[in-house]
Amino acid sequence: MPIVSTRLSALLLAASYCLYLVFGIELNAVQDTPDSLLRNARLALGGDGRTEMVRSWLARGTVTRRLSVAEMVSSVELACDFPSGCISTQRDRRDLDPQGFTRVRGFIGDRLVQWAGRLGPGSQPPTDLRPTRHEVDLLAAKREFARVVLGMFGTSHSFYPLRFSISRAQVGGQAYDWIDGTAVDGFLIRLSLDRQTHLPVMVSWQAPGLAAGDTLERPLSRRVNVEHLLRFADYKLMNGVRVPMRIEHVVDGSVFEQTTFTEYRINEPIDPTRFEIPR
Repeated sequence: MPIVSTRLSALLLAASYCLYLVFGIELNAVQDTPDSLLRNARLALGGDGRTEMVRSWLARGTVTRRLSVAEMVSSVELACDFPSGCISTQRDRRDLDPQGFTRVRGFIGDRLVQWAGRLGPGSQPPTDLRPTRHEVDLLAAKREFARVVLGMFGTSHSFYPLRFSISRAQVGGQAYDWIDGTAVDGFLIRLSLDRQTHLPVMVSWQAPGLAAGDTLERPLSRRVNVEHLLRFADYKLMNGVRVPMRIEHVVDGSVFEQTTFTEYRINEPIDPTRFEIPR
């Protein structure tokens, strides 16, 4: 009788182990929720409370844009004042043009901010680049910053709220935790988290771009949708929050733009004149 009992116990143990091997991964996956994965990401970024306490931020650096025949380097400033608005300011400086050329794009509430021009004594007033019906440009600006904010802080804000669900994708054979963020307009933004560190690795989405064989002369409306990635790297602790010092924009597998940050300011007031056109 003891021999039978021992054999039965061994069989039960073996059966339990087989069930674990077959179903364990799936059962563990079911336990994950979008909220729990995003919470882990915010903890990795410095703490759930710290990231939620970020009400404003400003980042300065340089952006290198790789064109077909050359590279263009500009200074860049990104600033957000949650939940009111976000703004991007890029300045090109060249040897023969000390004033440089400034391009600004962003939003404040439901007002688009979009202008370009040279600043300084003797310069013409900047050109307001807002079209008569600027809803499409406003939506594009909000999506642009929603992607950056999701990758930097593991959350979305009311200026472009997202509904999250778990995605089971894999890239290059690497296992990531993927979270799909869907907006009310149906636009999908996918966040990738490092399964070991829980830090954001990339954000991806589909949009028109230059695919193989395309040229800059091809109208945007005639370009096919390709995959866009924002890759986040070189994290540093700033004011108790880990922030990426480098962001790469990859279009259809090729690096189109690289932004390298040298300075962050968190929870400092954002000058409201940033959202106005200089006169």
